[in-house]
Amino acid sequence: MIKTVYIKRFQRLLSYTKSAYSTRKEVLHCDISSRQFHNNSMALKPKINEESKVQQPSNHQTKFMNPIVRELWEQRQRHGENNSLANTDFKHPSHSKTAIDYNFKSNEFLREAYQSPGGTMRFGKVLEDLDALAGNIAFNHVSGHGEGKLMLVTAAVDRIALRDIPVLEKDQRLSGQVTFVGSSSMEIRMQIHELSGDESNETPEHWLEAYFTFVAVNPDTNRPVKICLLVPESSEERALFELGSLKAAAKKKGRKKGPGNDRLLTDEAIKMESKAEQLMSDSFPLLRMPSLADPNAILMSHTEKKNCMIAQPQVRNLSNKIFGGFLMRRAFELAFATCYSFGGGQPQMLEVDNITFNAPVSVGDLLQFSSKVIYSLPDGGDLGAEVK
Repeated sequence: MIKTVYIKRFQRLLSYTKSAYSTRKEVLHCDISSRQFHNNSMALKPKINEESKVQQPSNHQTKFMNPIVRELWEQRQRHGENNSLANTDFKHPSHSKTAIDYNFKSNEFLREAYQSPGGTMRFGKVLEDLDALAGNIAFNHVSGHGEGKLMLVTAAVDRIALRDIPVLEKDQRLSGQVTFVGSSSMEIRMQIHELSGDESNETPEHWLEAYFTFVAVNPDTNRPVKICLLVPESSEERALFELGSLKAAAKKKGRKKGPGNDRLLTDEAIKMESKAEQLMSDSFPLLRMPSLADPNAILMSHTEKKNCMIAQPQVRNLSNKIFGGFLMRRAFELAFATCYSFGGGQPQMLEVDNITFNAPVSVGDLLQFSSKVIYSLPDGGDLGAEVK
């Protein structure tokens, strides 16, 4: 449980990479922080009715979510958080495989709910769906394992790559399964592809691919809990398992060394370091002598956008914490607006990289979202494999 303190701050780092408008490309950094305030002043402290405090989510909680998240959560509730399946030491990836369809052709309400100003699928809503589906997939893997109750939390989003964002004229399918399992964590791979009517195609061309990491914890101690093993069956599943193992080892090595200590002095890294020094030098006229500055240059701090909100109970998840998909959607929409105002037109989302959830957000916390452009290529071009 979270102990009451005078100020408790949680921070999340979300780096939105490879956002593009026309030939101009920008990299955006978005940060979320939340604070929980307690005031000793009786004049300012609101009177709280003990009976009216936020309880565990009821059957009505899912009604506040978008249609796909609602259906996924209701599926999980019907399955039961404490099912009576036999205990097992391992599972196959197929045991966790889950899919849900966007029936845009026949469901006008769903089509309206996901429509963006450009007539395409609203990507912020898709972020919520990805988090909800990943939760169901993780639940399918751990269900029936062990005797105690587990809480599944989103630990990180490793990557979301988009080939395109489709218009709302054809049905889509979101699917995924567990690809790697560690001691208490699991990697989940999800894809979205268009439903063409020919379901005999076993390898449809997907336009989105995402990798999420979930962790099983004890809800009372918040400590990681060991989960059942994953045993691949096919050659593709074994390849994905090996890839997940390599990524998990790299993350563990990075946490031990700390940020920035494991960078290799490659030619690309040296060029990027030189470019950063040049940009620092170019900022001097903007700071000290604006009349001599490049008219097409702007300080990074001048691109920053912020907004604040109180975390409301209507956006909590089935674990009674603020839904991670909601936080990602709000952060993305602020980053989108930041890119829009910087580039002068609607940007096109290409990739999301490295979203890390360091701690949960509780109902009533004060959330502050901030976003800014950290790198741009006015003439277009490749942003590189990594930008820090």
